[in-house]
Amino acid sequence: DGAEEPLPPNRWNCAHVGSEIRVARAPGGGQRVYCRVDAEAMRAELARLAAEAVEVDPKWAEQEAEQAAAEGAVEEVEDNRPLWQKRIDEADGIQRSANGTPIINHGPIGGSNDGPRTQ
Repeated sequence: DGAEEPLPPNRWNCAHVGSEIRVARAPGGGQRVYCRVDAEAMRAELARLAAEAVEVDPKWAEQEAEQAAAEGAVEEVEDNRPLWQKRIDEADGIQRSANGTPIINHGPIGGSNDGPRTQ
């Protein structure tokens, strides 16, 4: 169960300010303050936050869309092929698009005009 193994050293220092507040300082100098709360009050607050709708600032969303358009961002297609299919597709050497469709460049559709014509 690992109970005999020594614990790794902390990467932060901690000071208790009374019985309710704890201050932790990280090696980079950052600080975090923790306050003791009642477990039921915490559960109720977490449930309230989970039920709230998250509002997106329309100005921010517009700026994000403009920035993506300016950068020529392409919407990523999620590759939802099973792993076995991905392995086969990578092994067969056929170049594929982001969604797994084969990219076959054998010339124009319908063939070329180099060969004999049949009617």
